[in-house]
Amino acid sequence: MDNITQHIIRLNEYQYEYFVSGSSDKVLIAFNGFGKGAEEVFFFNDAFKKHKVISINLLYHGNSFPISKKKEAINDEHLRCLMLSIAEKEKFKEFSLFGYSLGGKIALKIVELFPQNIDKIILLAPDGIKLNTWYNLATKNILCKAIFRFVIKKPAILFFTSTLLVKLGIIKKSTDKFMRLQMDSLQKRKMVYNVWMVYPYIIPHLLEIKKLIQQYGINCLLIYGKYDSIIPAKIAHRFTRNCEKFISLKVLELGHNLFHEKTKKHLTLFLKQKKEA
Repeated sequence: MDNITQHIIRLNEYQYEYFVSGSSDKVLIAFNGFGKGAEEVFFFNDAFKKHKVISINLLYHGNSFPISKKKEAINDEHLRCLMLSIAEKEKFKEFSLFGYSLGGKIALKIVELFPQNIDKIILLAPDGIKLNTWYNLATKNILCKAIFRFVIKKPAILFFTSTLLVKLGIIKKSTDKFMRLQMDSLQKRKMVYNVWMVYPYIIPHLLEIKKLIQQYGINCLLIYGKYDSIIPAKIAHRFTRNCEKFISLKVLELGHNLFHEKTKKHLTLFLKQKKEA
């Protein structure tokens, strides 16, 4: 593949950073997961070698951030304008999508917004398949938002509660470990807070997305880790049910981190497939 180049684009009160690799007419738009940089997607470059890959940093990742003091949550129209701006700058109309974890939720929403322009979809342990009640409360309820802000500054109560839930068997140790890894410093906790607060209104509507996938004949590859306690494979049926012709599900002997050679093999095979009639 060609060298990776960095690009900056401004949209309203936000700046977005994205990276480009390759020069093919086939374009793949990528959104990575929380805490992961856009450039990390190029781990899969061997699978993407026939595509021009445009990997976009999520807000509060890399050089994607608000350029004013206002930190308003983005909405569907903002995401639509972002895609149109990048498409105009990079000169493409049709594209495939890649989304991992939180990036998967963004990718799902883009399917809703641009179904007629999408060739294929790759989702690795995507967020947005199942409604997260705690996330909704923490980002939309006034009292819960206040508690969330308090926890960011004084996380001891969060760690204590998590330890207790593990002892009671309510959550797994791996979930507790993942949470602590994301929240073990003030900088990380602020990042969690900012990211959660900027995306609460990006809500994929699964039934509508499934209808669009069938209507436009969009092939989708869905990959989960068998040992993933963060976004478990068991929720995949919500998305695949009655749509098996277009959505292929793979459950690999991995955890939540799916950046692995096993995953790369499935991506390579999937991207070689012809579009369903």
